[in-house]
Amino acid sequence: MKDTTAEQKKAARLERWRERVAAQHRSGFSVKQFCEQEQIAEQSFYFWRKRLRERVPMRFALVETEAVRLQAPADPALELLLVSGERLRIRTGVDPTTLCSVRVYLCLSPGDMRRSFDGLHALVRDHLELDAFAGHLYVFANRRKDRVKVLFWDHDGFAYVAFFILKHGNYVV
Repeated sequence: MKDTTAEQKKAARLERWRERVAAQHRSGFSVKQFCEQEQIAEQSFYFWRKRLRERVPMRFALVETEAVRLQAPADPALELLLVSGERLRIRTGVDPTTLCSVRVYLCLSPGDMRRSFDGLHALVRDHLELDAFAGHLYVFANRRKDRVKVLFWDHDGFAYVAFFILKHGNYVV
């Protein structure tokens, strides 16, 4: 009997906060204004809004790459031109056959840029169920898509191949 009463109270409290969060969103007021009007502590509102937010599962996509011709150009560097006009170059000394065998996995869900090597490795291991030590590239972007981390396993340990921060605009995913 006590369990059902406790569950009912919990469900009622969740529904009450779900209604409050929806009312704030519909009102057009800032959180501070809404909380003052409803006499609710801002900290409680933020806590419940975060708790009620739907969890989006991590999604990854394998970026299809075309086979690279193994001709020796004058400058055998690989160059990626970003939308912002920035250029990412992989200089000579990198084996072209290695570049052909590397897969690029793009995380479609926003990632937490505060995560360390271990945290990003855990995402790859748990959500992709892949071996992060295989030498592939794993690309993570934040919610605003103005920061990107590329994780790579070097035989000495994990390394960020790149960590990009855009000052203006965002990356298109």
